[in-house]
Amino acid sequence: MSTPPLPARSRLSGCGLQSSLPDELSRLASLRSLDLSANQLSGGVPSGWTVVGAFPALETLQLADNRLAGALDDWTVPAGFICSKSFNISGNAFSAGPIPGGWYSRTLAALDIAYNNVSGPLPLEWGLAKPNHEDVYPSAFPALALLYIMGNNLSGGWPSRLLVQSCI
Repeated sequence: MSTPPLPARSRLSGCGLQSSLPDELSRLASLRSLDLSANQLSGGVPSGWTVVGAFPALETLQLADNRLAGALDDWTVPAGFICSKSFNISGNAFSAGPIPGGWYSRTLAALDIAYNNVSGPLPLEWGLAKPNHEDVYPSAFPALALLYIMGNNLSGGWPSRLLVQSCI
């Protein structure tokens, strides 16, 4: 008897989950959308979430309004970004470190890091073309339409060539 396949979209928002993020989720090859927002999840980013091959089909990751902590740099992956369309970690307790300059995605349309304890400027690298890939990456996020950064301690200017439709 075989195990039934897991759904491609898992919505467990507001279910009262209380633990750390399970490392095993990163090995679900067909998972396209994961919503664990509005729970009581704590801890940092599991190391298995940021290795090559983790979340191969993930488009949307919603982890807002939990108790997650650590540095935003912990989300940096060799392939540029953990998911391809929407990333939301707002309303957590990420540390007062800077936003990583190494984040990039050709397809990410929504990035929400609001209401954490992030400080420093938006990375200048976000406005620069990726060396040797200027045609695909005229900036770090050429498809970015929504950027939510309010509720942090950001300073400095706006990276040139980082164009978004809405920034709050």
